[in-house]
Amino acid sequence: MSEALRYDPSPSRRRQLQLLDLVVRRGAQHVDALAAELGVSSMTVYRDIAALETEQLVERHRGAVTAAMSSLSEFATALRMGRCQAEKEAMSARAKTMLRPGQAVLIDDSTTLFPLVNELHTLTPITVVTNSSLAMRHLGGMTGVTLISTGGEYVSWADGYVGTLSETTVRSLRLDVALMSVSAINQGWCMHSDPRFVSIKRTMMESATAKILVVDHTKFERSALYRIAPLSNYDHVITDTGISSDAQLQLEESGVPFDVVTPLVHASAP
Repeated sequence: MSEALRYDPSPSRRRQLQLLDLVVRRGAQHVDALAAELGVSSMTVYRDIAALETEQLVERHRGAVTAAMSSLSEFATALRMGRCQAEKEAMSARAKTMLRPGQAVLIDDSTTLFPLVNELHTLTPITVVTNSSLAMRHLGGMTGVTLISTGGEYVSWADGYVGTLSETTVRSLRLDVALMSVSAINQGWCMHSDPRFVSIKRTMMESATAKILVVDHTKFERSALYRIAPLSNYDHVITDTGISSDAQLQLEESGVPFDVVTPLVHASAP
């Protein structure tokens, strides 16, 4: 994976994301408990909370901190980027083998596909359609890449675009391949917590000849409010070796071809 897209937060940012992860997973947390968990002073925790409040990621009420999003909501982009990074790299490497120069490829706003973005220069000429602001920033300067933005309503926590304008753009195109991810998979259904993203993802599927779903094992451990489509509506699924036997059974019962890839292992720094 290119270093340009490797997520490497500063120590303070890493601690903030750890704090955010705690309140997302455990619910309301008191400042003193967070300080003890993180091994820092209460004053440091207050500073971290203030930074996260500025980003509208947490809320504070009488000494207790909660995530600004509901338990069914997606994590903020910064937090999602730090999750399952080795798995995402391995899955993106497999997805790359399914592409070829000259294609029109859609990459959605999911962080799962970020490791693929900097590798697209090896497949030029290629046309990339995306609703991901982060992907646009990295692809815009690549020689041989024709970049098409969906436009639309910007959603800050996803760093992506949705809405009528975005969907109209996608409908006007005929895509060779759509590479996508989802928030959750439950009982054979792909799901998302935000109906705006459900709508754009359905439109993407309708506009693509081949639909490839790229999901790490944690997506099979979650649920969300809205159904996007059954697994069987995809042409191929790529996941990782962390999936449970129940998750693999869902894939087998769907009848869709799937790959289970081994996460890449990076050498530890001395």
